[in-house]
Formats: sequence, C-alpha cells, structure tokens
Amino acid sequence: MFCKQVIIRVDGMKCAHCANKVQEELKKIDNIKLVKVDLDSKKVTIKYKNEIDLNSVKKLIEDLDYEFLGIED
Repeated sequence: MFCKQVIIRVDGMKCAHCANKVQEELKKIDNIKLVKVDLDSKKVTIKYKNEIDLNSVKKLIEDLDYEFLGIED
C-alpha cells in the first residue's frame, strides 16, 4: 500500500494524553492511515492514502485547542 506523508507542526500538546487525543481524532479523517506525534519537536507525522483535506486537519487541531503552526517542508 502506497502512502503519502505530511508533517505538521502543532503547539500546545504537553503530555501523552494530548498526543493520544490528537492521534485518535486525526485517524478519523478519511484516508489517514497513520499518525505519529512527537511531543519534543511539536511535530505530527501523518501518513495517508490518496488525498486529505489539510484544512480539515487544521480545523481539527484548532478544535482540540491546539495551535496549528503549519506544514513542514
């Protein structure tokens, strides 16, 4: 299975509970296959099949009361 990847920066996650909440909610978005949160670097790696709506990802992050800092190059 071929997956694409995007890394986003998210601020406000302080603990494993925060990371798990973000992971579980992001996995509910269509086509997202894997989510990995790195609290130290404030990076969230998202692997997906086909396409995802990054605006939906941004909205979900903000709805969870975290700050979407952008997409990493």
